[in-house]
Amino acid sequence: MRKQAELFAEEDQRRKKLVAIKNQANNLLFTYNSTLRDNPDLVSEQLMAVANQKVEQLQAAMNNSNISPAKFKTLLEDFQQTIFAIGTDVYNQSSQEDSQSEYATQINLTEEYHSPLPNTQIPQFNVDLDEENNSQADYETID
Repeated sequence: MRKQAELFAEEDQRRKKLVAIKNQANNLLFTYNSTLRDNPDLVSEQLMAVANQKVEQLQAAMNNSNISPAKFKTLLEDFQQTIFAIGTDVYNQSSQEDSQSEYATQINLTEEYHSPLPNTQIPQFNVDLDEENNSQADYETID
């Protein structure tokens, strides 16, 4: 039995590596699909085409049981870089939209602030930061 185990040890290691890489690929595919589902308008067409091509390559590698772990890992890392590019694209697009809506909100708030209602008094707060109002209290530690 020991001889058989030694004979198949290399094949078992290869299968173990392939399973680990396949799990990573499944996680990346899930991330990719959820990103596209949540932000379909924020990903450029060109990047989407590249990503779809890489997804097909990765799925073909997942279905090929004779692929080497090194080649599978290379395809996985290539797809991971594409996902990073998609994430960057989504972040940049969403931050541009947020800054535009934030600017519009600031303009509206500024207009409202500078045009108070007639006969409205603005409260004056007396905040004296130089005055020291330190409090002292006893405390007991609880174990």
